[in-house]
Amino acid sequence: MKKIIVFFVASCMLFLACKKEENPNSHPFAGEWKLKSVGSNQYLKYYLSGSVTGFDIYSGTESTMKFIPGNTDGTYFIVATANIDKYMDLDNLGYTYLTSHNFSNSNTQLFTVEPIYKGADRYYIRSMADTSMYLVSDYGNYGRATTTALYPLNLTDWDCIWVLEK
Repeated sequence: MKKIIVFFVASCMLFLACKKEENPNSHPFAGEWKLKSVGSNQYLKYYLSGSVTGFDIYSGTESTMKFIPGNTDGTYFIVATANIDKYMDLDNLGYTYLTSHNFSNSNTQLFTVEPIYKGADRYYIRSMADTSMYLVSDYGNYGRATTTALYPLNLTDWDCIWVLEK
């Protein structure tokens, strides 16, 4: 009887261990990353000027971002490791940069990371609140102007493709 119980328990544990390995990671991008704009080769940086905080590819110093898993598979909150209290948000007020906001647990602060095609190593960063909005940038195309925004996908005028680097 003991052998049967031990065999049954061992079989259950083996089954559960194999079952866990088969489940894909629902947040494969969780962790720290540097986001590099493909068009300009500039990194998205944390921006701080007085009491204004945000994200920009031109101004700022800290380029490491943290992707915090959201409440649904494949969604993330994006914060700068320099200030983990400030979140990227669709409701931004910046002119040439994205302002950041305190955590609100709103879907305006949730984003997905999507390969530009299956198996690609370059990505789109898309808003969950408005799936027509993407993280985009423009560096140096208009004289000294630079812009980082959440804007509809436009492969002609905006750089909306990002490389994620560890």
